[in-house]
Amino acid sequence: FMPEPLPGHEIFEAVSREDPDFKLSQLAPLFGASRVMSYEFANSDTDCPFFARRLAMIFRSASAGGLPIFKLLKDSVEEEVVARGLSLEQFWRDGRWHK
Repeated sequence: FMPEPLPGHEIFEAVSREDPDFKLSQLAPLFGASRVMSYEFANSDTDCPFFARRLAMIFRSASAGGLPIFKLLKDSVEEEVVARGLSLEQFWRDGRWHK
């Protein structure tokens, strides 16, 4: 019914091709978690972590369908960051969803 979640390291590779300035530490915040989770998420020896599974499934499906999933995700994340009254620059630098 749903595809397997795309592994984090493959997501990072896809995003890095689209945005060469995207940092590994920004991967988990792109999926709603803190920066610290980025390293486990991108580890090719571990399964996709629970916090990212559904969105990683969507990432796989959207990518396969030719949709600009990274742009859609990034735009959505940035809308949420602004709605929370946080600085976009600080968010992408520190990867925190709170002040």
